[in-house]
Amino acid sequence: MCKYTKNSHTTQKIQESRKQSQLQKCVLYEEHKQQNTLYKYIGTWVKLSIARRTEHGVYLIESLDSRKGMQEYSDRQDNTQRDYKHNYSTKKRESFTDICFSKDSVLLPNIYLKGDEHIGDILEVFLFTDSDDRIVATTQKPHAMINQIVRLCIKDKNEYGIFLDMGLPKDIFMPTNIPHKYHIGDFIVVRITRDKQHRLIAKKDISPLIKPCRNPKLLHQRLQVWSISESPLGVLCVAIPHYYQGIVYYNTLTAKLHTNTEYRVKVTKVRKDGKLDFILERDSEGLLREIKMQNECGKYFCVNDDNARKLSMSKKGLKKELSVLLLRHKIEFIKEKGYQIATN
Repeated sequence: MCKYTKNSHTTQKIQESRKQSQLQKCVLYEEHKQQNTLYKYIGTWVKLSIARRTEHGVYLIESLDSRKGMQEYSDRQDNTQRDYKHNYSTKKRESFTDICFSKDSVLLPNIYLKGDEHIGDILEVFLFTDSDDRIVATTQKPHAMINQIVRLCIKDKNEYGIFLDMGLPKDIFMPTNIPHKYHIGDFIVVRITRDKQHRLIAKKDISPLIKPCRNPKLLHQRLQVWSISESPLGVLCVAIPHYYQGIVYYNTLTAKLHTNTEYRVKVTKVRKDGKLDFILERDSEGLLREIKMQNECGKYFCVNDDNARKLSMSKKGLKKELSVLLLRHKIEFIKEKGYQIATN
């Protein structure tokens, strides 16, 4: 019984020692997070200098303009290691420093290196945090940066939210209370920002980045938009890359518009509040393809509800587009039959 008590006491001491060691690592890491000035660049491209090499890659710092700067960085490394000496053995300390990077520096893993880099070289990298919330660098081009609106594909989901493909080794997370309403493989329009822990996250609310349009010359111009939501009057859209908000009214549509989808539109009005009115752009090439396809099936193209709905146009708009094609001699009208592709 005494033996059992002794073994239990030893096991308890080992567990307490492990907990204390883990706590010390967490404290040191949190202190590092507060001190590392590179956290302000998370979600952006930044030019950094190579400070030193390790077996995992190279460590980058904000500037390394001379040998003096390199020596100052080396001195800071020595001081940092001495500060950790009372907590870790030399072997453990070097491992922890190597993995969790050092003050004001960030790791660029070997996979992103060409092999001909030298100490002092300037590299342009994108900064984000990995699955352990450690800041890391990459040369991969993400689909968007912080404070941008982007349309991303849903890769996965859990009870707390959905994961979106950012074009990086780590997917970006969008917290939501209704993950069951989203489907893997679908696209969603989101805003890229940072949370309190400096991690990149996506948010459905894009309103902080929406700008009013003050350019009257945009009237009658054609824009690329993403549909974001529906309102009682129509489908709300955001113009890319301007971040102007506008609406496509239901009474101008003959077919349903899907949200989080890309469309081409024409600006019909620039409102005083900076918002825009849109109509779907006439798809002349699509209309020509439809006429040709029906001609090949032995039919003439006619203005009716079915053809208007198929091309997402009203019958009035379809007639206007056919008139333009007639003037351009792309099609011809056969009396009492319909339209066909021009033969000459």
